[in-house]
Amino acid sequence: MIVVLTGGIASGKTVVSDEMKALGATVIDADVVAREVVAKGSPVLSQLVSEFGVEILTEAGTLDRQILKNIAFADEKKLARLNGITHPAIRKRIFDLAVAVKKGLCLVVIPLVKTLEQVQWAHRILVVDTDAEQQLKRVMRRDSVNSDLAEKIFAAQIDRETRLVMADDVINNRFDLDTLKSTAHRMYAFYCKMCSGGIKIK
Repeated sequence: MIVVLTGGIASGKTVVSDEMKALGATVIDADVVAREVVAKGSPVLSQLVSEFGVEILTEAGTLDRQILKNIAFADEKKLARLNGITHPAIRKRIFDLAVAVKKGLCLVVIPLVKTLEQVQWAHRILVVDTDAEQQLKRVMRRDSVNSDLAEKIFAAQIDRETRLVMADDVINNRFDLDTLKSTAHRMYAFYCKMCSGGIKIK
């Protein structure tokens, strides 16, 4: 069974995915895949260099993600070009990994799901929902960015209402950490029960 886990930036997705992984789920993280597809020597990295210049590379020839982020989020057109290069490669790799999981729960963590067509191969969409003000503070603290850049990153995401409309299931992360973890455990049990009911991988 494939479940896509999504939610706004710094909403608590990592805690939920870590808990479900500890319980036995296979976790595919889009952020990890995103790093893999832009690895040194990859075709995607070559495209990014052609588009944004060699200044996005470190001395070792790897992608400097922070520099690229600063460039892309400062200009909507550049962000669109970045997404146009990376997103197709990321989506294909995620799909290939997800359909290869034949047993149990496969949890695919994708921070930015804009339409259901992007994840039509998933059986369920799980959204972690939290307060926007908390998210903004977490982004600034976690990524060491100023409020202006944090707000631009936040604005690039889909709005909360659209995300919730797509959801089959919602975890409300407006309480403490223990509550979030216990809710993740309950959702894992719920999905395992669905798996045992004979859901087939598409």
